[in-house]
Amino acid sequence: MPSTAGPSSGPPTGGDFSGVLAAAIARRRLSLRELSERLAARGVPVSVGALSTWRSGHRRPERGASLDALPHLEELLDLPSGSLVAHLGPSRRVGPEGREDYDVLIGRDVDLQAMDEAVGCVPPTQLDGLGGVTIVDVAADRRSYAVSRLTRWRARVDGAVRAPRHGYVESPASEPQVEVRSGARVGRTAWCAQTGYFVWEMLLDRPLPLGETTMSSDVARVEESSDVIGYSAVAERRVTSADLWVRFKGTLPTAFSAVEDSAAGLQRRAVRPVGSTVHLGVLGFGPGVYRLEWTW
Repeated sequence: MPSTAGPSSGPPTGGDFSGVLAAAIARRRLSLRELSERLAARGVPVSVGALSTWRSGHRRPERGASLDALPHLEELLDLPSGSLVAHLGPSRRVGPEGREDYDVLIGRDVDLQAMDEAVGCVPPTQLDGLGGVTIVDVAADRRSYAVSRLTRWRARVDGAVRAPRHGYVESPASEPQVEVRSGARVGRTAWCAQTGYFVWEMLLDRPLPLGETTMSSDVARVEESSDVIGYSAVAERRVTSADLWVRFKGTLPTAFSAVEDSAAGLQRRAVRPVGSTVHLGVLGFGPGVYRLEWTW
């Protein structure tokens, strides 16, 4: 339904980001669903859940697609250019206990809390991931791949038995298929085809007492609708060490880059393959995203 409110009379003069956003939404008499649909029509999709958390102040846009959406929000809400960005304030990427949420780190907006709740993994999590090895096998078709993860866990509570496992597909052609090879089993799953997010409940073979560690091995099989040009691994908290190793079954890409993005800043460098593989290892890293990118 078209808004009957007139244009803004001037820039917001006070308040934080959430207050300015909430006042503008109320003034324009737009529902969050309408706002989400109009943003999607402009090619900058933001979920209703994300808009709700921005309006309430529970979260704020931090990077990537979130920040790209702000100029469009200003236009849709008849706000002066730059007014929402001006009220963002300092970044809050690193949250309590040195953690940050997966969706914030990956730079996409989705109601991840609702997906975690759907698989029975409400914060705080029972297990901390302490790093591990991620192996990505890219098929000869360039569009399908398998992600195998070997992860070290530590119980943060007595009786720890479950943890959410998060994943993201850039341009999904189908729902990813997940299986656990050892150390645990798959419980409930949640999938959002619109955003490419998937979450599944990892259930250990037995509960752990506080402080005990264990390992799990799982694999996700993914198919994208276009050529895969990179893979991102996420450290939601600081890890001692972690490895990302990509193996190519067909034609080898022509160039590779390694990217590390954390509170310490963004670092990008060229890397060379070893045979048909390329590797990125991080030490004392996170919260943040480490990524391998390539050009076909």
